[in-house]
Amino acid sequence: MFFTFKTHNFQISRLLVLILAAWFFFGCAISPQSSHIDDFESDGYYEPLPSLGKKGYFIKQLAPEVYFFSTGAYNNLFIVTSEGVVITDPIKGKGKLLRKAISEITSQPVRFMIYSHSHIDHIGDAHLFAGNGVQIVAQVETGKALKRYRDKNRPVPHINFGTNYSLSIGGITIELIYMGEGHGKGNSIVYIPSRKIMMYVDTVTPKSVPFKNFAYTVDI
Repeated sequence: MFFTFKTHNFQISRLLVLILAAWFFFGCAISPQSSHIDDFESDGYYEPLPSLGKKGYFIKQLAPEVYFFSTGAYNNLFIVTSEGVVITDPIKGKGKLLRKAISEITSQPVRFMIYSHSHIDHIGDAHLFAGNGVQIVAQVETGKALKRYRDKNRPVPHINFGTNYSLSIGGITIELIYMGEGHGKGNSIVYIPSRKIMMYVDTVTPKSVPFKNFAYTVDI
């Protein structure tokens, strides 16, 4: 590579320009075409969402007591037990739909609310479920972030855990696991061992490209 120098300025020589141009066009000629999303074949580990219909949401029972809730772009889980309901991530702008979906399944009250992480798009409607004895559970880093934000729509957790927390209610145990920074600080796994169901928000999404650099982490 050859450079000519002038005060406060670098000029790339014609030779370098020609080399770069040749490299670019040669690379384009031999590189494969971009893959379309439909080029990926199903491996049986995911299934497409059906139409949401007029309700604006979709629910499906994944296992006894465990339900999947989706508004298309966002998903969560809720667990219905004999002692009350556990919800995860009350999605911003969709809290009323989540409440309606739960009412289709049970009249039991919400007892616990789990935050996967602090981002407003996932827990922006937490205030709709707060109060009335509802206990909010989140990882310590999530709690710290919410204290800084002082957002009344995202109440701070009552229960803050470090690396692991076991929540048992109505015969169901829910394991909350923090493996370190994932999509963000405090981003936690929700795992129900007896049902073999795990939720790890904003980290792995079928048929989608991961967030740039996996957001905050280099260890994932």
